Amino acid sequence: MLDSKRLSKEILEQKRIEMGDYAFAMQYLQEIVPKSGSFFDVSKLLIVNSLDEKEIIRTVRYWDKAGTHLGGAYTVGVKMAMLKNRTYAVLDVVRGQWEASEREKIIRQVAELDGQQVTVFIEQEPGSGGKESAESTIRNLAGYRCYADRPSGDKISRADTLAVQLNSGNVSMLRAEWNTEFRRELEFFPYGKFKDQVDATSGAFNMLVKMGVGLASRGGGVNSF
Repeated sequence: MLDSKRLSKEILEQKRIEMGDYAFAMQYLQEIVPKSGSFFDVSKLLIVNSLDEKEIIRTVRYWDKAGTHLGGAYTVGVKMAMLKNRTYAVLDVVRGQWEASEREKIIRQVAELDGQQVTVFIEQEPGSGGKESAESTIRNLAGYRCYADRPSGDKISRADTLAVQLNSGNVSMLRAEWNTEFRRELEFFPYGKFKDQVDATSGAFNMLVKMGVGLASRGGGVNSF
């Protein structure tokens, strides 16, 4: 914030409401976002109040870990399910800026809350540091099905298959406090400041699809996906 006395968080939030996200991003965030041709058509993202567990085929939690504490990016864990009608539901989003030890503690706590029926995936960044980080989290999640994912391509290409389903009305999310920021990030992707929730969601979606074609039958470990 450049001037917290003249433009406090409360005033800026009111400006956002009055102007709308598009104009606010242009004037106050200096983000050029086209009104048409958005990557995700968030008007097609359905919001549901509840979900019958009997309709779920499989559920995953995908983690996109930030490399630096308070470095701008967020660590995000998206819980997503494939349903019997071949649509997809975002069930939960955990998001924060934590130092490494606190982050690993939270990832473990979330796994315990999710239960052993939820398969966990960790995005493995390129290089030895990314491999070591993924291995550390897998050790931390002993007792749970946990795999490292080494995605190829950039964030936009990885999100493309998710966008196809969302823009066709095949993706929903459970009503919760995280909905607003989640929806906003999708709306402004790839022009917005943050892409971590999109990255984790596209990772979760792609893993659900891969599990459906049998890749999950391979053994556990860093090289499984």
